[in-house]
Amino acid sequence: MSARWRGRFGAPSISAPASILTPVNQPHVTSVLATPGLAARFIQAVERGSQVNIDPSDGGDYWPFFSLPLEETRRRLNVVPERPSA
Repeated sequence: MSARWRGRFGAPSISAPASILTPVNQPHVTSVLATPGLAARFIQAVERGSQVNIDPSDGGDYWPFFSLPLEETRRRLNVVPERPSA
């Protein structure tokens, strides 16, 4: 390789995935994002959350709800039930 070529394009390099360069077998790891149906459940959770009456992260007073039964709290806050996944 000539010095002129190296000056214009830099030194050549070799790149390959680590699995090719590693001489031992690597476990196949998938992210939680690869879970089937996760995207649909996420969108449904955002839709359900947008219907709740108060925002506890924005100064909403959620302490009175601790003494109530869960179903009553869900009714008062307008927490709609989760739909079954398709």
